[in-house]
Amino acid sequence: MRKSVWMMLLVITALLLNACKLGYTLDDDEDGSGSNSNVFAGPSDGASWRLSMSKTAESFTLTKRPTPTSNIEYSVNGTFERLDSGFVEYTITTTPLPSAISSATFVGVEVAESGVVLFPVETNDYEFMPLVPYDDCPESDLRINWLAFDSQSDATNVDHYYAGEFRYLLSSEAIRLTDGVALQDFNVNADFESIDSATCSSGIAQTDDGDQYLSSTSAVIEFDEDSYARVLALPRTSVGEVADLDGEYVGFARKYSNIESIDYASASCSAGLCDVYYQTDVDNITQANRQYRLEMVADQLDYPANGMLQGTLTRMDEFRQTGHTLCIANTDLLPDDSDAPRMLSCVAQSPQNPQFLVTLLLVSQDH
Repeated sequence: MRKSVWMMLLVITALLLNACKLGYTLDDDEDGSGSNSNVFAGPSDGASWRLSMSKTAESFTLTKRPTPTSNIEYSVNGTFERLDSGFVEYTITTTPLPSAISSATFVGVEVAESGVVLFPVETNDYEFMPLVPYDDCPESDLRINWLAFDSQSDATNVDHYYAGEFRYLLSSEAIRLTDGVALQDFNVNADFESIDSATCSSGIAQTDDGDQYLSSTSAVIEFDEDSYARVLALPRTSVGEVADLDGEYVGFARKYSNIESIDYASASCSAGLCDVYYQTDVDNITQANRQYRLEMVADQLDYPANGMLQGTLTRMDEFRQTGHTLCIANTDLLPDDSDAPRMLSCVAQSPQNPQFLVTLLLVSQDH
């Protein structure tokens, strides 16, 4: 495995986001999930998480394990509220709190009712945590776009790739990462990474590279070597024109030049320009703290594949420095629902220092 490309890697894939299926319904078990619950799962660095959200009451159970199949390290219960802003606020009612958690509240965003991304739950954790439906193994091949979040890489390295195509091949039980795009020069590498043994059982493929979460609609893939990275993948759907992304968004932003910098964020997009604001109150979105302007290049839409975008990220201060940007966009998360949310996920060279990254994960709130 090329260390300049993948160190520790997380791949989140969403192939067929289905409005009729919010997570995966389980019978009652030790997680507190049941026939009236939707369950999501995914890894963080050194842990496995499962979130059960009630369909009939605004209650949840969150569990942490060292691995997907190990005993529970801790479990907390609580209530959640879908805020008018577009965020979801979770309040833990379990007492006392586990020692790793210092606040009884945490925040997430929902993705088309088929995924949840959580702001860090534990103290001194600075990675947002995507969870996908907890499901059975894929019944057909997966083919989607991916976007890498890598805290340790040099974003000016022309041999480090941040977007491309992800495939899970059912017949050979293999994972392929292809058509990698470099941030520095947008050069494309056709075929550069693979896992040849990813046998799935009960939704999990345990490999030498990590625990792979696979299902018929989505997956979370973990690769483990010397460092830490993430890859987010979305369905291949054409953007068409930049105006398809117009609207208001909420989500999270991370600046890797300061390893502890992760913020609530919002964005206002119009005609290919998105102004990105940092937020302190998830229930009261303002435009008082503009940080960046994201500009998507109109003649580089759907390149090198549908749903992939190139552009720039400008720091909105007196210097107006700019970095290269790659985005994965999806304007059709629920094909049968014209009011379904859109998702925009981007990785950019930091305008202040292009060796470092800025990452954005945003879901539309005007749906």
